[in-house]
Amino acid sequence: MYPLFQSAVPIAYNGGQNIFTHPKMTATWDYLLNISTPPDPRFGTRLVPAFGNGSWEQAPLFGWLANLTKTDAPAFSRRMQWMWIEQGRPDWMQFSETMLDPALPAEPPALTSRHYPGFGAILRGGLPVKEEAWVAFRAGDNVEHYNYGDQNSFMFYAKGAPRVLQFGSQYQPLFRGAWYFNRVSIGHREVKPGLFGGT
Repeated sequence: MYPLFQSAVPIAYNGGQNIFTHPKMTATWDYLLNISTPPDPRFGTRLVPAFGNGSWEQAPLFGWLANLTKTDAPAFSRRMQWMWIEQGRPDWMQFSETMLDPALPAEPPALTSRHYPGFGAILRGGLPVKEEAWVAFRAGDNVEHYNYGDQNSFMFYAKGAPRVLQFGSQYQPLFRGAWYFNRVSIGHREVKPGLFGGT
């Protein structure tokens, strides 16, 4: 996603197409916003959760999107700015100093429990109180770049703290077995393409 932004931003700023207001782009980032965790006391912020080969992340791109869509999609921009603030105003990505605007308006979104085909489901309760609850149930497709054995696993926050989490190793070390996640392991086998519904 980051290389996409770094190549598409100059195009948008030089009179080309602004892909950041395209319905598929806004749907993708509303999805990432809605699956994000409650405030995590270990970091003091919300996080994009670590599924598959992912990592726990505070994403400066929420703030980039707030700036890039402030004119053409102001309600979306306010949601993105809210999440950028909730994630601690991250600015670690190259060019963030020119793309982030802390003065933009922010508005809390209606984070809800929701089923996402291909991913699974997010269950929420208590937003926005400190004891916010969150369950992420990963029950989607097993695709070639996603053979990490986390199908039918879950993560869980309750009473303002994480209770069940995944490691979030971001490629290394590779975790290709159910025993690395909170799910049933059959014969202690690694997950390979074609196994457990893979392609």
